[in-house]
Amino acid sequence: MSLLRTQIGPVPPRHRARALRRLGGGTGAWDREDRPCLLWWARRAMRTMAVAMIVADRGGTGFLLHTPLGVVGSPRETLVALIGALSRAALAGFVRIVQALPSPSDAAEIEILHAAGFARLTELVYMRLDLALARPFVDSPAVQWRAYGQFTDDELGALIARTYRGSLDCPELCGVRAVADVVAGHKTSGAFRPEAWWIAQRDGESAGCVLVNDSPATGEADVVYVGVAPEHRGTGLCGQMLRRAADQALQRGAAALTLAVDVRNEPARKVYQHEGFRPTQRRVAFVMHNGSDTPKEQVVGEM
Repeated sequence: MSLLRTQIGPVPPRHRARALRRLGGGTGAWDREDRPCLLWWARRAMRTMAVAMIVADRGGTGFLLHTPLGVVGSPRETLVALIGALSRAALAGFVRIVQALPSPSDAAEIEILHAAGFARLTELVYMRLDLALARPFVDSPAVQWRAYGQFTDDELGALIARTYRGSLDCPELCGVRAVADVVAGHKTSGAFRPEAWWIAQRDGESAGCVLVNDSPATGEADVVYVGVAPEHRGTGLCGQMLRRAADQALQRGAAALTLAVDVRNEPARKVYQHEGFRPTQRRVAFVMHNGSDTPKEQVVGEM
């Protein structure tokens, strides 16, 4: 098939519902007014060959969805061209990072992302703590707690930036987004629960933070971020923050606490395992951003 005769571009508003149906199941949760998105398609001879969408959070990260490989009329080269063109258009001002999270066993999807210009970042381990088995939280006078509202987003952002120093969780992305965008992005991951966002202080200094949102669809709570400043690592603070988060989530009626960790972050994984978290699945993180080593040619066909 010649891609020169394939039209790639935005889906007209009147065809939006049809294009979303072509994307497949699960897209309804993404197609919301509070999550801006770019919806593109590839067409040939008035026939829809493939559809792709990038959904953005307020933090400047876009999440890629597309017609699965193997759907009739959606050949590999069409998907590669569509995904690459859409992602580069999104990075031109819509988002700062485009992300995809295929299964490690999905070789075809991984090959498509590579061909479209995405870079493999790392493998993520998703972990779950059954709250009925969580270790009890015992408050300590050595740690003081401040809830969201007792600190500003700027203060939280400055602390998060400190916790990034020497971090083994996706260090390649440090500096790609402004810290203010990172905080905004965490708020849109699940249902924002300000009463479950905490800064932990030791000796009057902000030493770490744990940010937990709820997942109403699953009845679970998710640790969207937990971090400890370098000078306070090795003190047991991370475990204490997780036990507090688990205790509060249980009181809110959640059945489990979940999180994701870079497979390379062995120290953090050991802490999580010690606290009772168990791995449930793995995903490969692929990203494209303006600093990525992406192909310079853009085979987008007719526009």
